[in-house]
Amino acid sequence: MQHGNAFQIIAYHSRIYAPDGNVLNTYRDHYDRLAIGFDHTRGTLEDQTITEDQARDLINEDLAWLLERIVPLIDGAVLFENQWNALMSFAHSMKFSDFAQTTVVARIRCRRLADVGAEMMKHVEHDARALRLLMRRRESEVALWSMA
Repeated sequence: MQHGNAFQIIAYHSRIYAPDGNVLNTYRDHYDRLAIGFDHTRGTLEDQTITEDQARDLINEDLAWLLERIVPLIDGAVLFENQWNALMSFAHSMKFSDFAQTTVVARIRCRRLADVGAEMMKHVEHDARALRLLMRRRESEVALWSMA
């Protein structure tokens, strides 16, 4: 699977969260995690600065890491490219252990793909309050998912 479109979607969302759209310095994501580049969180340090090339390398590593874990998790479900891109963006926006427990994954495993968008929209809160930016991200992912 190519990561091009998933990269573009995540990069777009990342620039929304980052202060002034600057993703080359650390920022706090919608879950208040320290992030850099295009929503990269693993190993990110306070006051870190990277280059655009490093940001691209990190997102490509993140997407490869995610894909390796998502494929067996969804138990052979066949998804269209837009659905893959939406799912990768959704998964990339949260801790993988949380993603793996979502009803989104459960619906895909049960082949109830028409229910996935509604399940994605259940993940718009942090600390019991809905976040406008996270809601916009989910709406974007659901729209992409529905284009299949």
